[in-house]
Amino acid sequence: HIPEEIKHTRYDRLCQVQNEISYELNAKYLNKTVRVLVDGKSKNNESVYTSRTEGGKIVHFECNTDYTGQFITVKITKTDTFALYGEIIEK
Repeated sequence: HIPEEIKHTRYDRLCQVQNEISYELNAKYLNKTVRVLVDGKSKNNESVYTSRTEGGKIVHFECNTDYTGQFITVKITKTDTFALYGEIIEK
């Protein structure tokens, strides 16, 4: 039987390592252009849209035009552990 404190410590360490790996993988997208399918407006910000790459990575970008359901090309300008951020370069 493993004590709860040890379980939590191991789980926290596992999450930390996974977050580091995710951040490093996402960082490789910086300054690259990707084709994305636009999902729709962000739940948190009306001027931001959420989309996904062909590999399923989440990409957020600001836009005044609704491209929901369409493919567009986005240049990645910022990355973090859980998402990519960019700007539209081609509709």
